[in-house]
Amino acid sequence: MGSPYLRQIAQEWQAKTPIPNADGFYDVNCTGRTLGAGIVATCNSTAPTGEVVDLTLPGNRNVPLFTTDFNRFNGMGDIPTLNLTVKYTQEVDSSCNATLIRETCNIQSAIVEYDIIAQDGIFLELDSIPKSWSLNKSLADSIFKKPGAAAGLLTGIEWFGYYYLHANATLLHNMTSDMYTFQPTGILASQYNDLDYTSLANCAFVWHNPTSDILRSLHQIAMRIAIASFDAYGYYGVAGN
Repeated sequence: MGSPYLRQIAQEWQAKTPIPNADGFYDVNCTGRTLGAGIVATCNSTAPTGEVVDLTLPGNRNVPLFTTDFNRFNGMGDIPTLNLTVKYTQEVDSSCNATLIRETCNIQSAIVEYDIIAQDGIFLELDSIPKSWSLNKSLADSIFKKPGAAAGLLTGIEWFGYYYLHANATLLHNMTSDMYTFQPTGILASQYNDLDYTSLANCAFVWHNPTSDILRSLHQIAMRIAIASFDAYGYYGVAGN
């Protein structure tokens, strides 16, 4: 379930609680950049073609229409990697043929440069994607680390993704009435859902692509973890423009 320390960070992110300026300057307003622990993501997409699924077939009665999944593994060079897989229904035609798009991102721990704003003694939320400086391979993020050993940043990101961003929506089809609906689990399954008004079918459930927003959330939680940890790599602080 994560440590109380990590749960507090996640709750503060969810509540959009301002991040205190630990440098102690409370009467300044400035923009700047700072190096710190973070993540870098490499993504691929099956858009625009995707996978076409006939929702009327009995075998597809419980097909997932929207999913977000997180899975940590050791990649090439034994580098700990967190895989984010997003699958969403992009469109449904009048015959209930659904086009499903798959987005995959491999996420690794890195030293990154954050663009930040210090205002009235607080750091505001990220306004851009951090620039990666170097990968930060950590045994603490390895899937082979010993039980009870200290966890690394990527492990914390995986926990956050699972408990706060994991979601799915499964198709439900009543064969007697020929009515369709879906069962959402997780806030993203409802937040990104939209009806396909270009289709006349009652199975026209579609979703917006949440990938960029998920990655932005992961960058935000990584920054919060880095700041709360007082940056073990010695890069904490603001380099003003």
